[in-house]
Amino acid sequence: MIIQGPNIQQQATGLDFSPQKGTTQTIPYEGVYSAVLAMYNTWNTPHYAALGISVSLKPANENGTAILLVTIPYGDTEIPVPTYNLVDVRNEKHILQSTIATIQAITHKDKLAIEQYFKKPEAYLDNMPALNTGASPDADTADQFATAIACWLLMKDGLKSALVFQPVLRKTYVCSKQFQIPVPSIASGAIVTTGTLIGLEQIPPDKATLMPQSFHATKNYTYTDTRVVSTTTTVTLHFNYAWMKAGYSVDDVAYNRQQVSVEYHWGLWPEFLYGQPF
Repeated sequence: MIIQGPNIQQQATGLDFSPQKGTTQTIPYEGVYSAVLAMYNTWNTPHYAALGISVSLKPANENGTAILLVTIPYGDTEIPVPTYNLVDVRNEKHILQSTIATIQAITHKDKLAIEQYFKKPEAYLDNMPALNTGASPDADTADQFATAIACWLLMKDGLKSALVFQPVLRKTYVCSKQFQIPVPSIASGAIVTTGTLIGLEQIPPDKATLMPQSFHATKNYTYTDTRVVSTTTTVTLHFNYAWMKAGYSVDDVAYNRQQVSVEYHWGLWPEFLYGQPF
C-alpha cells in the first residue's frame, strides 16, 4: 500500500504505514491559499471519491495560508507524488529568427534585405544588401545600420544559426498499472500562460518562481494591396510568450509500475495559428 500526495509526504510525519484495512488516515497540508485551493479542486472529484478519498478546505487565516485535510482509506489507494524538472533546452535557430537581443534590434526590412542577398548573392557581387537607408521616416538609425551590417558580414563568413535556450517543464510520477490516469483537462498542443500552468499542474513555489512570465505582444506588418488600386495596408498580428503542452508519455518501469510524464515548452506562439492561451 502506498499513501502519497503532492508534498504531503513531507507533512505526514509519524504515519503508521501498516494499519488495518478499512481504517483511514487524515493528512493535513498547509500552504498558500491559491495552491491549496488548486489541490482541493484536483482531489474533489468523483474519481477520487470512488477511491474513498475525501477532502475538506479550511479558509485562509491571517497569514494568508489555508489548510487542506485529506482523508485516505488504508488499503490499495495510491496517490502518486509528482516530481518537476525545469530545464533550459538548447536549440539552434536561423540567426535572423533568433531571440537574441542584438538580432531583435535589426529591423524587419533589413532582415528581408539580408535574406534576399543570400538568395541571389551573385546579383550583389561585393555590394552590401539593400538595407533600409535613406531619408524615409522609418530609415535605419546609425546603430541599426551598423548592427545589420555586422550580422550580414558574419553570415557571409559562414554563420547561419544562433544558439537559443528555451525552458521546458516536465512533470513525472510513477504509479501502479492499476492506477487510473486522470483525463487531461487540456489537449496536447494547447497554449497556456504561466499562471494557468502553475495552477493546472500544481507547480511547487520553488519551481514556479523560476518560470518566465507570460505576456502578449503585437507586431504590425505593412504591404501594398494591388487588387484594385495600390493601397498601403497594415495588419496587426498577435503573439503570446507562453507554454505549449507537448503531450503525455506513459512508459513501463520495474515492479509492474508505469511512469507518466507530461511536458510544456516555452515559446512565442502566434494567435493566428494557435489561438489565445488558456
